[in-house]
Amino acid sequence: MPQFGSCSAGLQPGIWPNADLKVGATKPAGPELRRYEARKILLASGDGIRHTSHQRMMSLNRERSSDLVQGTLDMLILRTLARGRAHGYAIAESIHQKSEDVLRVEESALYPALHRLELHGLLSSEWGISENKRRAKYYRLTARGRRYLEMESAHWDRMTAAIARVMDKAVVSG
Repeated sequence: MPQFGSCSAGLQPGIWPNADLKVGATKPAGPELRRYEARKILLASGDGIRHTSHQRMMSLNRERSSDLVQGTLDMLILRTLARGRAHGYAIAESIHQKSEDVLRVEESALYPALHRLELHGLLSSEWGISENKRRAKYYRLTARGRRYLEMESAHWDRMTAAIARVMDKAVVSG
């Protein structure tokens, strides 16, 4: 049975209905046609969104934003450590300063990312004493991490250049 409508963020059909059929889908018949027509009416009558619950909407927004942040955060961590070894707080502060106070990395995102990167062999760590005489875990980029950073940086450059071209086109033709 073909699927009708497209849904954002992995939602089930009917939560955020879309009146457009997916490419290659045939128009529904019988009960499916009634559901399809109801979606079209719902879209035409207002914002087209049936909110199942405030909590569900909030969790979806959080999940969607973390997807982008996670990949970007990994690259920012690796780039910071390419300059030399550092402990978690120093990594977060470096990103914050280098971004001219735009990016702030929360501990709840930083330490799981550091752990994940270490598990993947992109970082190594060792315990040491910080500037304020406290025990801290220092992270260092591995050879594998350097290669990965080069690859991801090249991909980032291609993607940002492509997005910039599209945005420029949108401004000129808009």
